[in-house]
Amino acid sequence: AIREGLSRALETDDNPADAHAALALIMLDEYRVSIDNQPDEDILEQALSQAQMAVACDPESATAQQALAVARFHRGEFDHFEAAAQQALALNPGHGDMLAALGICFTARANWGMAMPLLDKAIALNPLQPGWYHVPRAIGLAMTGRAGEAVAEMLIAPLTGMFYYHCHMIWFLVEANDMNAAMHEKARLLQALPDFDQLIMGHFRAWRTDDALVSRAVAGWQSVGLNIRG
Repeated sequence: AIREGLSRALETDDNPADAHAALALIMLDEYRVSIDNQPDEDILEQALSQAQMAVACDPESATAQQALAVARFHRGEFDHFEAAAQQALALNPGHGDMLAALGICFTARANWGMAMPLLDKAIALNPLQPGWYHVPRAIGLAMTGRAGEAVAEMLIAPLTGMFYYHCHMIWFLVEANDMNAAMHEKARLLQALPDFDQLIMGHFRAWRTDDALVSRAVAGWQSVGLNIRG
């Protein structure tokens, strides 16, 4: 319904940059939150087209540049991603959700010099931030040798029932040497997503996740008996 409304708005709006950008971001959300070993590349192409139209309509729109950055990221075009991300950040450096969204992308690429300051600023800007802000920050903490701090970060805003929350908690708890708690998280994970071990690698591919990060996560999951495939 939202996509249909935006499509109708594009037919009448004299400056449709925001509608093109919003449509691109909705498509990108569909692409990257799907759990499938074969992500829908057609949606990704459509999102890129919408993002490019948004920037063409208004190059000074931070939302348009964000949409272009995220589309480029998921296509694996990382130089173009970083260029558009820097444009978005220069145009609107105080938008918490945008900072966190770009921070997640830099997290997936294990670029902690970019990811952590963006996530820290997003959290500082938004005292009522959604819980998902804390997941990439916890990943950064774990990947830099601070698994206990990663667990504490996740507990700031538990996302009970969300598979990505539980799977990351397993990894962090294993590295923090709390196997009992990790096994409890495994039960919650499999309740949320019974086929996790078959699907997670497709999710990582859609997110262009750094190989070292994938290896660390998989090692944690294997420690609790999850047989990761794909």
